[in-house]
Amino acid sequence: MTGFRRWIPLIIALLCCSSLALAQYVSAAPLQRQTLAHKPATSALERVAITKAPSWVVPHSAKLDASVPTDDIQDGIYYLLSDFQYLFTVTDPEQQYRHFAVKLTNTNAADSYSQLNLVFDPAYEQLQLHAVTVHRDGQTLDKLTQAEHTIERAPGAEQVIDGSMQLRLLLSDIRVGDVVEFSYSVVGANPVFGGHVYHRRPLQWNVPIAQQQLRIIWQRPTPLQLQITPDADAYHIERQQLGEQQIYQLALTNTQGMTVPDGVPSWYEPRAHLSFSDLATWQDVAQWGQALFTDAMDVSEPVATEAKRLAEGLTTPEQRLVAALDFVQTQIRYLALEMGVNSHLPAKADVTLRHRFGDCKDKSALLVALLQAMGIKAFPVLVNTERGAQLNMSLPSGKVFNHAVVMVDLDGQQVFVDPTIGVQKGPLAQRQVPDYGYGLVLADNSQALVKMPSPTNTLIDYKEEFDLRRGAGHPASYQVQTRYLGAEAEKLRQRLATGGVADLQRSYKDFFTEQYGALTVAPLTIDDSANGVAIREQYQLDNPWQTHDDAEQSFYISENQISLRQPKNREPRPFALKYPQTVNGEITLKLNDDIDWSFANESHQEQNRFFDYRFAVNFDKAQNQLVLNYHYQTLVAYVPEQQFAEYLAAVDRVADYSEFGIASYPPEPPSVQELPPKKTGKVLLGTLYVLLALVLLGVALAKWLSVKRPLRHTVFYPTSVKHTLLLMWLTGGGYGVYWCYRNWCYWRAQQQNAPQHRWLGILLPIIYLPLTLKVAQQVSERHWLLRLSGVLTPLVVCLLLWQMGHTVLVIGWLILFVLLIPLVMAVNQLNWQQGIAVPARWRTYHSLTALALAPGYLWWLAS
Repeated sequence: MTGFRRWIPLIIALLCCSSLALAQYVSAAPLQRQTLAHKPATSALERVAITKAPSWVVPHSAKLDASVPTDDIQDGIYYLLSDFQYLFTVTDPEQQYRHFAVKLTNTNAADSYSQLNLVFDPAYEQLQLHAVTVHRDGQTLDKLTQAEHTIERAPGAEQVIDGSMQLRLLLSDIRVGDVVEFSYSVVGANPVFGGHVYHRRPLQWNVPIAQQQLRIIWQRPTPLQLQITPDADAYHIERQQLGEQQIYQLALTNTQGMTVPDGVPSWYEPRAHLSFSDLATWQDVAQWGQALFTDAMDVSEPVATEAKRLAEGLTTPEQRLVAALDFVQTQIRYLALEMGVNSHLPAKADVTLRHRFGDCKDKSALLVALLQAMGIKAFPVLVNTERGAQLNMSLPSGKVFNHAVVMVDLDGQQVFVDPTIGVQKGPLAQRQVPDYGYGLVLADNSQALVKMPSPTNTLIDYKEEFDLRRGAGHPASYQVQTRYLGAEAEKLRQRLATGGVADLQRSYKDFFTEQYGALTVAPLTIDDSANGVAIREQYQLDNPWQTHDDAEQSFYISENQISLRQPKNREPRPFALKYPQTVNGEITLKLNDDIDWSFANESHQEQNRFFDYRFAVNFDKAQNQLVLNYHYQTLVAYVPEQQFAEYLAAVDRVADYSEFGIASYPPEPPSVQELPPKKTGKVLLGTLYVLLALVLLGVALAKWLSVKRPLRHTVFYPTSVKHTLLLMWLTGGGYGVYWCYRNWCYWRAQQQNAPQHRWLGILLPIIYLPLTLKVAQQVSERHWLLRLSGVLTPLVVCLLLWQMGHTVLVIGWLILFVLLIPLVMAVNQLNWQQGIAVPARWRTYHSLTALALAPGYLWWLAS
């Protein structure tokens, strides 16, 4: 490894000579395909030079102190400057000047920019390095002359070989916090485009950009077409005319990053792009492409001989077309040699036939030549496999295409075929092209893009059978028969070709093991024919039933083929559907006869502008068979953004139909005469408690009778509020009845007209109101409170007798406790006014009563 300094004199001299040679080659030399044995006149390293920035470039400086939007950047890289400038002259090769400045905010960023990887094709491009500097702590450090370097083939697809090379500059001493700034130019363009221009530059990236500059100097006589998508009105291109020279400039600051959401169609691009082209119509592009293919489609003697062999014994044009298509699809392997002009210039048909390999354009040229030799008209068609649906919105250019197929005139009907799909089989109806959107037919009269037909043969048809006749908790057999047609068959054939049968069976087994538990599997049976791919699966499920706590056993079936796609993020966006797709399914459950199964027949349909979904349940009681039928068909290729919520609502309406469950309940136990419960420990303990409580209450009653004195000369029956409430709580409110009875006795002894029947004293609702009114007549304060208490207490008692619920009972007793307090206080006040003390001593029979009743009362509250 060494620096570039010693190469400068030699490289500059070679640059001057090679630039003149390249310009002459583009304008005069006929296009010739390169081969792997082709040795370039100069090495790749000789196509690299260190030069100053071109004089036509307008320099721009990055704002090194710009604040970093930490939450929005990725990998610790903040792009301070992106500067693209183009120069197109009449005689000189195309020049592209590129200038970047990046802020490195973490070690990931420092690792990424410790080397610069610059890609170019030395067959027609020259790489000019201008500067590589690092800005650190107010200093500018030159890194270009000290950089180590390697040059190697640029990474690409496995089956594509092109001439692109990658110059790797290894930079030393790159640190977190540095700003790495570098600029270089790429001079030259692929001569296969005949000097025509097309570029498409993104104006928005996934990450924010502090400053963008884009400048185009156009000195050619043909007008330049410019287009900004998707929102052209949001951007202003400054146009300047200087004599015969047009200058276009666009400056942007603080461009926000935008991430493309998941699930969108391949053509959907919400980020802004600027495109420019010097071709005005698609007819111009068709003429360019036709000139490339004309010589390649020549029917030489080897091609004619092969066509004759393929057509032997075939009587119809369709049969001959299928024979030629099958030969190119299966006998010509895919390999792309895209060095230089080979990127778009196809190999001659006899060359492809001899080598037995080629890419899409080579295979298409060979197929057209074979069909022409058979007397069938055919033409190459250029398509874009990703952006084809929106290709009609693009500026005309040959660079917008990335694939080639063939259009065949079959008895006046246009049929499109793709010679690169090597997994197609069967008749022409089973060999349809994917939905490529728009294509450009390379024919004499081609003036515009054509809308290619969408495929119609994509189908999945399956039947599943569960044999559950051994009953719940026992093994079950499970078999699946599935037939795949169209694109679904092609996808399965491709998987079998790459992974093999064993890998497919292993994935199936893992999937069903996750659903149904342990199982054993029989070998797959695969029938690959013109009618699609048919697969038969057989499993023995050890015990697919799920047991629940109540001994119920359930079995769940999942529909596995219908893909009702919905993203995790439900923000509106265009949403791609698998289109076209049709799925027909039947799931049969054979049930055991020892259970009286019962299922309601039902059917459901959800048909909208996006899909048609049908689900039906049918139960044959005589056969004890339950059949579930499914049908699903997509109606559009994608859901527009403004209809996304409508689509999600439709998916939600059918989401529950993908699973179905049955349950087996344990049999009811036989009816027997109920026997008395056995004496358990709790019953014995409760019995002992009741007996002990009765003894304690008896002793308390005897003690009360022994100390009971005749009615004293008191005003009613005074007791302390604290003792009254405590005794009411311990006795469950019973003491309140006793207290009212004692007051009634005092009232009868003091009043001649008092009630004479003793049993009225224990009827609280009846005696409480007159007792309260009598006390209220003698007290001087709180008359209204006593009267309110006298009215509410009987009402609460009546409510308790009418509604004996647990909650009501507890709340009611608490209210009675509160309502009794004013009356107790009034009675005590009358006695205090007469100089009579209120007894406050806790007596022995009180303690005995509490000891007898408190445990039972606490147990009642806890339960």
